[in-house]
Amino acid sequence: MSDEKIIKFGKLQEKWDEQEVDKFEEFLNMMMEDVVTGSISISEFTAKMSKYQLDNNISNEKLMELQKKLLQKMGIDIDINDFNKQMEILEGLENNSENSDSKEKDKNRFDTKKIKEIAFFDFYKDKIENKKIPEFHLKTEKNDLTMFMEEDKIIIITEGKIDFADDELNGVITDYRECIHGSLKIIACEATKIYEYH
Repeated sequence: MSDEKIIKFGKLQEKWDEQEVDKFEEFLNMMMEDVVTGSISISEFTAKMSKYQLDNNISNEKLMELQKKLLQKMGIDIDINDFNKQMEILEGLENNSENSDSKEKDKNRFDTKKIKEIAFFDFYKDKIENKKIPEFHLKTEKNDLTMFMEEDKIIIITEGKIDFADDELNGVITDYRECIHGSLKIIACEATKIYEYH
């Protein structure tokens, strides 16, 4: 039998894997764009990821392998076991080993809340502007509101209606206008609703 007629399944598998990685990368890019623009939530992203796995007959192990290959394609070569160990450390779930002393363990533990905060601000760094804005709370017989004072504008927020006939409110606005030596823009946010997001 000549070599010309021998089918090399390894090469076919590699080609198939590359196509699958490209398809997966395209799917992820689409989903991430939707998440960033607010078209879908993280929970919807998770649901779509599960549907993608189901539609493409991808097991969790295969998904991990796809993610690894995608990272390798981007020039990041990681060992999944090492990656999982790093995730355990980040989540503070590292198993206590008898041989490591407590100081070393404490050094390896990270505050996951702080890491998530850093990741959030890093991800949205082009859209977030950190400012120091004074916040003023005013509770009178006529108003119960919060004011944010930023340069030439005051943002007034209340769950009710703003009564601009309130002498105390007018006094605060007048005093602030004198501080900035110019006219003010008043932004009134009335009948605001407060929701807890879990």
